[in-house]
Order: sequence, then structure tokens, then C-alpha cells
Amino acid sequence: MIVAIVPAAGKSERMGRSKLLLPLGPRRVLEHVLDALAHTRVDRTLVVIPPDAPKLRALVVDAGAVPVELADITPDMRASIAHGLTYAEQVRPVSPPDAFLVALADQPALSAGTVNHLIDRFASYHSPLTPHSDTPLTTNQSPLTADSSPLTPPAVRSIFIPTHPGRRGHPVLFAWRHARQVQSLAPGRGLNQLVADCAAVVEECPIETPSILDDVDTPQDYERAQKAVDRGTRASGGDA
Repeated sequence: MIVAIVPAAGKSERMGRSKLLLPLGPRRVLEHVLDALAHTRVDRTLVVIPPDAPKLRALVVDAGAVPVELADITPDMRASIAHGLTYAEQVRPVSPPDAFLVALADQPALSAGTVNHLIDRFASYHSPLTPHSDTPLTTNQSPLTADSSPLTPPAVRSIFIPTHPGRRGHPVLFAWRHARQVQSLAPGRGLNQLVADCAAVVEECPIETPSILDDVDTPQDYERAQKAVDRGTRASGGDA
């Protein structure tokens, strides 16, 4: 079972307005991300949203994903991801998920093919994956520590990062055993620190498309994304 965590509780300070609800072609920015994930082998998508965000919640529900509302604004993206992992453990099947995918909420060019390639690479080391199930966790299983297996040998990869060409991008797929490490990161230390600390188990996955490097942080990024969507719409004869 693969769970996607989409942190969507940022303040959009560089954009100057709520970027995830901005229109981009026939959809909004976040809708593009959720639509791409819906066409992958991800079993469940959890979107971490800020408190009192009814429009964002409605968009997530309409896209078939699960909104995970924060009680308070988190200080950084790592805290939002950790909150999503906590939610995932509380509703997970009898056995924990095999892996979690961290996908940016502001990456509208996310490709389903990229996500599935990362899952394929993960499965090459960790197959077979656990079938999806909604059976609740039994009371004698402890959260995030149910997987008490020894650390993965260095030859077995457990973090999968897309690259183009040689530059690391998003999304990133982690074996579930890294969930506790995310939870344990000190405030102000992001997932890049975890990746650096676990360099021996990182696999870089070359991807042909540069979209893994693109997100929408600034008005200039948004303008480029609009032009890319317009080009794609014209190329498809007006359908998106």
C-alpha cells in the first residue's frame, strides 16, 4: 500500500495570495496535482490543509482525496507532513503502509508516469507490496513503530528521488520505516536533512521531463505554468 502526503497548508507568502486555488486552464493548481495522483498506483492521497479552509477542503473531497485538517497552523512543511503521517497511521490497515510519497501541492505539472516509475523502483527492492485494506489497526499495535524490522542494508534503497538531468526534484517516495525519522526531525529541519542523513539508501531516478523541477511559488512561476497549460491545450485541440 502506498500513501501520498500532500502538504497544502502553506501561507503562499511569495505568491502574495492563495496559490493552490488559482485557476490554471480548466482546473485549479491543486486539482492538477490531485488529478495526476488519481491516475497512479497510489492507494490513498491525504491532503494536509490549514484550519478553516472550506474551499480547499471542498476541492480535495471533490477530487476523491482525503482532507486532513490541522488544528493550528504548522511552522513548516515538515510539520504538515508529520501530521499527515500521524493521520495515516491512525487509519492504516492491520499492517502499516509500504511507503509514503511526498508530493508538492503546488506542482501542477506532476506526471502520473513519474510517480509510477518511483513506485516501480521501490517495488524492485520491496515487492510484493501490501494490498490496500481499510481494516482498522488492532489495539496491540503501536503507531509508526509497528514495523520493527532491522534497518535496511545499504544495498537496498528506501528513498527514491526523481532527477533531471542530475538535479533532484519532486515527488519523493520513502519506505514507511522513514516515517518515524520524519516525526523526529527537529523544528526547522526539513526532509532534505533526512535525505542527507540517509544518503546510503537513496536512489536517484532519472526522469526525461523537467517538470519534476517545476513548482508555483511566485507570480512569475504562475505565469510560466499558465503558458505551459495554454500550449498543451492548443496542442490537444482545445481539450484539457
